[in-house]
Amino acid sequence: MSESASRVRREIQLLTITSSGKDGILRREILSIFFLVIVFVVLAIQNDVSIWGDASVGSLYRDAITIVSIEMDIVAKTASGGLLPIALNAVRDEKDHIETEQEMFQEFAEKIQSLSTTNQSIMGVKTQTVNISSGNCVLMQVRDTYRETVMSTPNFDCEYGESFHEHVAAEFGDGAASLLINGHHLSEPGKRFLVQQASQSARKRGHLLGGHTIEERSLQEAKSVLKPVQKFLTDIEQTDLFDLSLSRLISLDTELRTYRECCETLINERQQAMNVVNRRIEADSKTIAQEYLYRNLSVNFPVLSVTLDCISTLENIRSMIIQAVCQPR
Repeated sequence: MSESASRVRREIQLLTITSSGKDGILRREILSIFFLVIVFVVLAIQNDVSIWGDASVGSLYRDAITIVSIEMDIVAKTASGGLLPIALNAVRDEKDHIETEQEMFQEFAEKIQSLSTTNQSIMGVKTQTVNISSGNCVLMQVRDTYRETVMSTPNFDCEYGESFHEHVAAEFGDGAASLLINGHHLSEPGKRFLVQQASQSARKRGHLLGGHTIEERSLQEAKSVLKPVQKFLTDIEQTDLFDLSLSRLISLDTELRTYRECCETLINERQQAMNVVNRRIEADSKTIAQEYLYRNLSVNFPVLSVTLDCISTLENIRSMIIQAVCQPR
């Protein structure tokens, strides 16, 4: 085959590697026709074959169609690896948010604990008026403290969008919300109840943090496992498989199968980690952790998405390697 025809074949390989998978079917149809025309023109100019009859044209056509039809979207696949750093940032941001909430509930509990409550018997109108006034003052302190701590966290309105009554009811129950909104006096039992509920909310945040830490560690491990796989895919982009020796192609195939096994193992390990995370988080939120954490990403399961993309691309590369091995030498 002429040097010009070989160059055309190389261009086909490179464009197939860098093409976007989203429009794969239509793009392959267009590329197959476009490059077939180029091949015919180049071969005609070089007088290597006769356009209308040489069997080598049909052979080259079939090779071109086969190459173009292979979905080796390496650029898109390696770019999708960028999902993992984004996912990590999402988890870390959520951890920071939860830690802040935990601290605020703890601070609220400590401040309420320090408040003085006096249970005086109501002896008369004057004493009753004093008690009610004093009780209202203490309750006002509780309400202000709640707003200054729990409801002062960054993005509270975006995160919850709840009124004071709604948020207290959601965290402490309707009884606590009714006490703080409609009550006239904060008794010692009432104070203990608020401190207990705030401490429980803080513990729940600590429980959530444990799940998020496991999720963060799982993402870091996945990123580490996929890093050499994505490097392999990037290196393949710069390699003309049809110019490699048979021994080198066999070596690449062995390396490729090793990376595929790593990806399959990663999927299994990731599933186990997700089960652990969801058991911890769903118990409190009744929400699948990944759907909540990655709600702003293009996918809810970034590790699975990136890993399956890598496996798909590895399989396509293997098809190309097989073609290169079987070519006449």
